[in-house]
Amino acid sequence: MPFLFAEAYMAAFFGTTPCPDDVPIPVGDPTAWTLYPDHNHVYNKLFLCRTQGIAHAPLPVPPPHFPVFVKPITNLLGMSIGSFRADGPPDLAEYRAGCFWMELLTGRQVSSDVAIVDGRARWFSHTQGHPIDNGRFSHWERLDSDNRPLEAVLSAWALEHLDGFTGIVNFETIGARIIECHLRMSVEFVPLYGRGWLDAVVRLYRDQAWDFAEGPFPRFTVPSFTGNVPHRVDRAALAALEAMPGIHRVFPTINDGMPELGNPPNGYRRAVIVAESLAAGRAALARIDDAIRPAG
Repeated sequence: MPFLFAEAYMAAFFGTTPCPDDVPIPVGDPTAWTLYPDHNHVYNKLFLCRTQGIAHAPLPVPPPHFPVFVKPITNLLGMSIGSFRADGPPDLAEYRAGCFWMELLTGRQVSSDVAIVDGRARWFSHTQGHPIDNGRFSHWERLDSDNRPLEAVLSAWALEHLDGFTGIVNFETIGARIIECHLRMSVEFVPLYGRGWLDAVVRLYRDQAWDFAEGPFPRFTVPSFTGNVPHRVDRAALAALEAMPGIHRVFPTINDGMPELGNPPNGYRRAVIVAESLAAGRAALARIDDAIRPAG
């Protein structure tokens, strides 16, 4: 098995990239937690806040002011499950075990995959989310502008808190402040990294060294959301979508068995469209019902 999968749909993102059986590469947080006992404390969001000076406290400790953001202290399946904005004391009247509040951050929301060798950052990719509402995004765009200020923040934090770790780490940030840290890659952004990236990842875990030559890459992922109902995939229609101009791939992300996993609190993601341009991605999105529709 080339990679340690968290969900079956993830396999499509890795294609046929070979990986030795004795080189474990986690793509899900439960597996990463088990593989890295010396570093899995980064999944504790109280730790993330404390190391960055972000105001926070576990519930039912009340915040000194509102609004604040509430979410689970640790959640290894669907990190946004149970999260919400609290605008006043009535929003916290119901006690939520295992949750905490943190100050409401502002600024652009970015997902960064970082290749790390012994705690030192060697390569970055930054993808900015464009939010619709709580937990949902209309699209994500791989950034090609100057991101050195964000990279300086991530490099310094990793050097202090990920000493001895080698692998891919995913950081979620808002306004260059870390809100989540995952000891694995962000699977759905792998197609944005270009040819040869997964081969470099295998070498990173096998040889404890990073060697990757950046090349052309598609820039956008466009998700499709729908209601929580069983779905079926029409493979011929899916192939027709992928043949549209500017479309790189269309990945079904259906999990009818446990739809709450890997989805935002108020949406059920059925597909991810990888496109050269936002216009191309939206054109394929308009036809997604042809390929992925409710069963029955």
